[in-house]
Amino acid sequence: MSIVVTGASGFVGGAIARSLAKSGHQVISLSRTCPDFAEPLTGDIGLPNTRKRPGVWHLDWDIRNPAPEVVKERADAAQAVVHAAGCMNDWMTASYAHAVNVTGTRNVLDAFPDSNFIYFSCALVYDPQVDLDGAYEESALVTAGRYTSELERSLVEAERVVHRVRPDAVILRPGPIYGAGDRNTMPYILKRVENGVLALPAGGKKRITLCHIDNAVAAVEAAIKNPHINGPINVGDPEPYVLQKAINTILARSESHNIVKFEEMPADLSKLKAWWWERKAKMAGGAKKIEKALARQNPEVLKKARAKARPLLTRFAVRQLVHDRTLNLSRLNTLLGVHPVQGLAPRTGELPDDPE
Repeated sequence: MSIVVTGASGFVGGAIARSLAKSGHQVISLSRTCPDFAEPLTGDIGLPNTRKRPGVWHLDWDIRNPAPEVVKERADAAQAVVHAAGCMNDWMTASYAHAVNVTGTRNVLDAFPDSNFIYFSCALVYDPQVDLDGAYEESALVTAGRYTSELERSLVEAERVVHRVRPDAVILRPGPIYGAGDRNTMPYILKRVENGVLALPAGGKKRITLCHIDNAVAAVEAAIKNPHINGPINVGDPEPYVLQKAINTILARSESHNIVKFEEMPADLSKLKAWWWERKAKMAGGAKKIEKALARQNPEVLKKARAKARPLLTRFAVRQLVHDRTLNLSRLNTLLGVHPVQGLAPRTGELPDDPE
């Protein structure tokens, strides 16, 4: 099967593309940069040796712009499209968030109007200001005023575009994704560790549905195999985690094997500190620096810009940490037939009984 994957140069898209190729599919990667595991396609994209051979083949496309002709020529051959490209930074301008996550999604939809369409969204489309206790898919997409960042608002709008243009599409909503190659979830949290102590709003004691990357990939593969399924589907590990235990489990299994102690930051104080960090970043033009670095398409420049420009703590992050964020996975189980693994299942003697 010929399958298009957008965003294959990223953590999630890359894992999806590699797994599909390993399963014997021909994968066409579409992104601004070529993944190191893909072979660039130039000139005649219909070269005989790339037509049926499994593997990952890459075409450059900045999805903020309409698809170039070389991409449109692949439309008829693409039996499925997995749209995993997007910007997941909570510190970006409204214009950039809209250009990538909303306009970009519409451009991908327009380029592949007849292919089985799987949109990779996330659980940020649920109300960020209340506890989620086994949230069902229909409880998402609340009014715009409930969302606290341009990231969330752009993701909600992107889902609405998919609903409107392709009601037959599958929309996958994973919880925060972790696993080998994670560049966002755990690195962002662990930046706050000082002298073995991690100060978090609510002390990391809230329950959350996390998603191992293998479970995310399994959901995509099941959606491809079941093109008659449509609508939003939550994705995650089968049982929620207490965040602090999940963090220490990941650390215990890392090369350092160092676990941390947790310090509880009151929610109101956390929001005040986040406001101060945001104000400082805005005065320095933080979000615009990141946007300019993204436009240059230089990974090292982008890494440095993010390190300097992104606030150490944002009100968006605080709201994610002071509420329970658990998802109902019944549609994942019954419609897609996916029974995910508990990626952080406890092992004897791995952690202290009650990490502080």
